[in-house]
Amino acid sequence: MKKKGQIWTVDFITGFVLFIIIIFVALKLIINLVPNNQYENIYREGSGLSTTLLKPGYPNSWNETTVILPGIAENNRINLTKLSRYDNMSYGRLKILFHLSNEYIFLFRNATSVINISKCVRGFDIAVNTTTCEPDFSTIKYENLVRFDRIVIINSTLSNMVIYLWN
Repeated sequence: MKKKGQIWTVDFITGFVLFIIIIFVALKLIINLVPNNQYENIYREGSGLSTTLLKPGYPNSWNETTVILPGIAENNRINLTKLSRYDNMSYGRLKILFHLSNEYIFLFRNATSVINISKCVRGFDIAVNTTTCEPDFSTIKYENLVRFDRIVIINSTLSNMVIYLWN
C-alpha cells in the first residue's frame, strides 16, 4: 500500500498538541470574561456602603440607640461626632444596619499615610500594622476583594476614604 497524504510525523504531533493547547487557552480566556456573580454582589454592596457612609444617616441626628441608617458625613465632610458614635457600635449590628453580607473595613488616608482618628481601621477586626496603621490582608482569607476610594474632608483637610469589601 502506498501512503498518501498525512502521515504520523513529529510535525503532525507537534501541530496537534499546539492546537489543543490553543483551544484550552482560548476556552479559559472566554470563561474568565464572564463576570463573577460574587464579585458583582460585593461591588454593589460596596457602592451602597460608600454612598451611605457619606450621608448624614437616618435620623439626621442619630445616636447609638436611635440609628436606622448610620452615616458619618454631610457634603463629603466627615462629622467627627457621628464617627465617634459609629465607633461605639458593634460590627455585627453595623453589618445588619448596612444590609451587608460581606465583610468590610474603611479607613482614611492623606497623601502619604493612614489617618488615625482614634482608630486606624473601622469595620471588621483585621490586623493592623501598629506603626503605619495599614491593614494586613495576609491575615484573612478572601476570594474577592473590592476597593472603593472616596474623596472626603476631615477637619478642613482633603483626604481619601478607602473602603474594602471581601468574601
